[in-house]
Amino acid sequence: MKINKILVNETMEEEGLDLFRKEGIELDLEKKDSDELLEKISEYDALIVRSKTKVGPDIIEAGAKGNLKMIGRSGVGYDNVDVEFAEEHGIIVKNAPHGNTNATAEFAFGSMLSLARNIPQSYASLKDGKWLKSQYMGVELSHKTLGIFGYGRIGEQLHNLSRGFDMKVIVYDLFPKKDKGITYLS
Repeated sequence: MKINKILVNETMEEEGLDLFRKEGIELDLEKKDSDELLEKISEYDALIVRSKTKVGPDIIEAGAKGNLKMIGRSGVGYDNVDVEFAEEHGIIVKNAPHGNTNATAEFAFGSMLSLARNIPQSYASLKDGKWLKSQYMGVELSHKTLGIFGYGRIGEQLHNLSRGFDMKVIVYDLFPKKDKGITYLS
């Protein structure tokens, strides 16, 4: 399958765009609203979206009548793409299942640290010119128990981050993984 022209209808990192450019692929980075997308989609071999652009049957059918061969979802899931309809029209749909794993796990761990150490409160206090060390001391996360509900990619990465704090981890998951040395709740 030869891809010559791609419509990137939502933002994408330059690093990714450069990979296409190195292959000589023409990129259109101008966001199209749904009417314009419907009118122009047949001109493109591929469409890349994130979560805002809705790719329903009307857009897919218009693309299939032209050059559209692939829809790429730059993120996890396919909530905004009618995958079944696309496949019925011979259009391949792909996503980036690992795209948000690190960011989500790091945000969760950062939130735990923020809560445990009263970071928002102590920051606000410092901005007011007060140093209330004992009031906002918080608690250490080291050697505490962390409960993870769902042990997919994000849960597993959160577990990895907790190792640096020597935390005990217990997991609840509908489909426990074997041989992981994990304590599961049943």
